[in-house]
Amino acid sequence: MKVETVNRRFLFVCTTERPPEERPACGAKGMDVLLALRAYLDRTDAWSEIEVVPCGCLGCCEEGAVVLDPARGTMWTGVGPADADALLGRVLAFSPEDGWTSTT
Repeated sequence: MKVETVNRRFLFVCTTERPPEERPACGAKGMDVLLALRAYLDRTDAWSEIEVVPCGCLGCCEEGAVVLDPARGTMWTGVGPADADALLGRVLAFSPEDGWTSTT
């Protein structure tokens, strides 16, 4: 087994799809958020600091699109594409050097 240190953080965005007769899922809303977050990273060239990754259900699909920052133990629910800039701006304001506490 090989262990590597990763010098960037990961945000996970639920993109789970389910048939309409089952319980709600983030699905297309999550994909729209994922694309908006990645567009922010493209505009700000912040890919070296953060990776945005699609994932399966995070258990809160009834709340709308869900984004998880596991490094800080933070989950955002009801996220829309319009929230992408503010969300990533807030995430980037934290660093491992300050113990993941806010610098604002």
